[in-house]
Amino acid sequence: VGVNQEQVRESGREVATIRVEMADVDRAVLDDATEGFVKIHYRRGSDRIVGATIVAARAGELISGISVAMHAGAGLSTLSRSIHPYPTRGEVLRRAGDGWNRTRLSPRLKRVFDAWLRWQRR
Repeated sequence: VGVNQEQVRESGREVATIRVEMADVDRAVLDDATEGFVKIHYRRGSDRIVGATIVAARAGELISGISVAMHAGAGLSTLSRSIHPYPTRGEVLRRAGDGWNRTRLSPRLKRVFDAWLRWQRR
């Protein structure tokens, strides 16, 4: 839906891509359907979604969430904050939003969070 990666390259627009592997989604693991991925293209400097590519089992069930977000002007931050049923494949959309949130961290802040998480896991 929207633009694909080839169109992004050709347009010269400032666009970045978040990729989430289905192997990282618990429902896909439980269903032994770990092949595939979701790529969400967004405007660099914002969370506005300009397109998505989904190559996975039941991709049609996932693309509607992206389509609605694009139509409503909701971005990746909204996908991250939304409550997605667990465990479902729809969780991949939240993970994409979480991936976008991680891009916002400065290297120093990321090191601080990594150290804090390591300390919490002891």
